[in-house]
Amino acid sequence: MRAIAGSALLLATWLASARGLCEGTAAQAAAAAPSAVARVAFDTNAYGKRVVAIDGKLAALYWCYGLEDPADLDSYKECGFNTVWVPVPWNRDNNWDKLEALIRAAAEHDLWVVLGVETGWPKTDEAPPRVTPRYAAYRKACSDWIQGLTERYKDTPNLIAWATQDDPGQVVTQDDAAFQDYLRSRYPSERELSVGWQVQVDKFEQVTLAGTPQVDHGAPPFFARPSLDLLLYRWQEFANTLDLWAKEIRSRDRQRLLFTGRIRDYKGLISVPRSYDAILPELLPGQVENDLVTHNAHGIDIARRGGAFCVLPNLFCGREGKGALPAQLAGWMRAAALHGAGGMSLSDWPSLKNTEELRKVVRATWEELLASGLLWREPRPTTAILYEPTGEGVVANNRPVYGYGEQFSLGEPSELIYSLHAGTRQGQFDYLGVDSLSLPRAELQQYGAILAPLALTLNQRAQAALLQYVSQGGVLVADLGLGMADAGDTLAALPPPLQELIGDYGIQRFISGQRNMSILVEHPLFPSLQKGQLTTGNGVGGTAFTGVFGMSRPWRDAVPFGLVFPGTRGAAAPGSCSLTINRYGNGYAVYAPFRLWANWLIDSDLWAPFHDSLFSRRASLTVQNTDRLAPPGIQVAALQESLAVANFGRRAQAAVIDTVGANNLLLTDCVATLFSSSYPTAALYGGHQYGRLGETELAKAVDGERSRPQRVHVTVPAGELRVCRMVPVRVEPEGESCLAQVVSYTKDEVRLEVYSESSRVQVGREGQVTVQPRNASLMRVVLYPGLYEVAPNSAHVVTAVDLKTKQSTSVTINAGTPPMIVFPGRFRASEIVIQPAQNQ
Repeated sequence: MRAIAGSALLLATWLASARGLCEGTAAQAAAAAPSAVARVAFDTNAYGKRVVAIDGKLAALYWCYGLEDPADLDSYKECGFNTVWVPVPWNRDNNWDKLEALIRAAAEHDLWVVLGVETGWPKTDEAPPRVTPRYAAYRKACSDWIQGLTERYKDTPNLIAWATQDDPGQVVTQDDAAFQDYLRSRYPSERELSVGWQVQVDKFEQVTLAGTPQVDHGAPPFFARPSLDLLLYRWQEFANTLDLWAKEIRSRDRQRLLFTGRIRDYKGLISVPRSYDAILPELLPGQVENDLVTHNAHGIDIARRGGAFCVLPNLFCGREGKGALPAQLAGWMRAAALHGAGGMSLSDWPSLKNTEELRKVVRATWEELLASGLLWREPRPTTAILYEPTGEGVVANNRPVYGYGEQFSLGEPSELIYSLHAGTRQGQFDYLGVDSLSLPRAELQQYGAILAPLALTLNQRAQAALLQYVSQGGVLVADLGLGMADAGDTLAALPPPLQELIGDYGIQRFISGQRNMSILVEHPLFPSLQKGQLTTGNGVGGTAFTGVFGMSRPWRDAVPFGLVFPGTRGAAAPGSCSLTINRYGNGYAVYAPFRLWANWLIDSDLWAPFHDSLFSRRASLTVQNTDRLAPPGIQVAALQESLAVANFGRRAQAAVIDTVGANNLLLTDCVATLFSSSYPTAALYGGHQYGRLGETELAKAVDGERSRPQRVHVTVPAGELRVCRMVPVRVEPEGESCLAQVVSYTKDEVRLEVYSESSRVQVGREGQVTVQPRNASLMRVVLYPGLYEVAPNSAHVVTAVDLKTKQSTSVTINAGTPPMIVFPGRFRASEIVIQPAQNQ
């Protein structure tokens, strides 16, 4: 067995991080409140996730809103909660004694505290001022308020974080004067504003919020500059106000964490500035979409922003003293963890307090999530959506939840995002903001494809990041409006770098209508789409595309792939409207000069094969035992060194998943088919090149850097979750393949089942997985150090038990240097047990 140079050092590094993770899990469950001020920080752990560290130990925070009486703290802590949320209203006559009694009682119960500070405006009879950084009186009042609070609580030992205003979008002032200030910052004079808006504006003071959409009359629907400026103002005002609060707190207390308050729509989640450590979504079913299965868990994906933030969602557990359904709440907690939550909270302590069964369920589910390790692992999606909160999308309770452009767009980006809210057979999705592309070194190469619905504003750094991404082999799929807000005074133009990327000079003219798209040519990017196929959608007459269409001028090398409107000099001539594919470097840019996702939905013709080809690029996994792009009831996630499967259906199910592991290291909680290094991956995956389950320290430490395909069978009972974790155990077939299953992996023993090359796996109707062994074949088991300790030159007893005859043989094996146990043999169906030798 070949060992890579320095493997012992790498293995020591991995072991240290793994042990620290275990210590953090235990510490957060029963952390002792310190006598000195706690040292808190966000660290990126060994699995690539930003997590809370308190006094050097990892902590997954967990609390329930609505706790007021210190007498409840015993039963509160019995639910597994480790943190108390203490709201601090902005009142002149706050009951400070009551508030501080709760903080002291929390410390006595070894509970951490987060202070949720009201930062909008004090509750007084006076009319509130303009709550915006543009207003000096508000800035001064906010600064004084935060100064007093931070000084008052700076020595509170169990205070670990500040949080700002709940539902901030409802308190931020948006008025005519602030909008006029914004316009002055974009247009040097009324003359430039008149040119940009194509209407005479004599004074900025003429412009009003209510009147601006009317200026668009006669312009192409939804795409005139005045409405664009209005939505950009609303977006910027929200972000700047949150940033003001963050700076006021950060400038006075840098030793504690900073959270947002509860944010209740998606446009707010994607707009939080990077001055915060954690985002707190509260996306209750019915308050946004009525997702009763996962509690709108895609909001967690949006808030993570590609791993930039820790996300601590708030889940509904009852109202007015009446608890939620226990099984449903447990499912929501599992969904939150699957989508990348680093902790969580529940909505209403009085309801939880009054329901004993619910209290038992939330404690048991929380302990299950801690034991699974899922809260410590960051999802590793291989497709991203560039989400700009432009079109308003869904309107719930008179609130646009996806974008700031009211009536600016119908169906984008909301239809695409919600179509994918449960993920697909390739796993979950990342959501990127413009800020994600604007970092000095935007890391985008993990994504096989990036979808960019209605991405109107892209600064120069973001444009450069997209060009580099595509040139290095990525695929960008964008539609009407790409970067147009940054291309001068007309929304028909494209910035020169994006013209080069997508191979199009821009829009000649706009027309309105309803159309389907016909595939013009076959292309290797979409191998399952054939010439002559036609889309359908939910538009008028079953059309997939409605509204505005741009008659564009594609470059000669851009391939017209899907025709919507023919030109006057031929179907795909300049002046037509086609979806085009442009080769750029090693990648492709796909461009639709119309709204691609507004009415073309996941169950429409050609939607699934079009997107399946995109989602499969660089995918880390694919569920194979379904022909549905989104498997019913099953959700999967690729994670660092693991994969997770959740079953939200009503009966047990099995997921058969193709993935690429690290040189045949085993995953727990599944039956795996393992392949030899000589087996052609193309034979298993039809020529598709899969990505890896993360570049991990474990893989490097045990010579696992060589990718190797695996097919895993995971059985998940109804309503449950399975996390298949990579362990330092490898099974190598001498022939083409073999099967293996980790029965148990503990500090005391390793127990496996192995099956021969010709064995078959069967999946029953209730999801049960059985193996039918055939003739024996050669393989070898290799065990590396991990939770089960393998020290250099240590002795271990390896026992093989034939599962049919029950005959067993044992042998003592000494670990070498670097330490590993190698056990070869010919097996048909055997249990392999490895234990420390008794006489060491």
